[in-house]
Amino acid sequence: MEMLSVSASTIAFSEQDHQLEKLEFALALAVSEGCHDKAHHLRSCIEALGDHGEEPGT
Repeated sequence: MEMLSVSASTIAFSEQDHQLEKLEFALALAVSEGCHDKAHHLRSCIEALGDHGEEPGT
């Protein structure tokens, strides 16, 4: 059986992408529900994490 080698930076990048995707989903919900304060907070979190300019899952 062959083991796949994955670097720690690849795992960290993947985790960051996953966290970004969750924040973007929460933002979409907050906007659709009219929660402006929550949406503002989530946008700040997304900016702090760093938006790669890509759609989630691409």
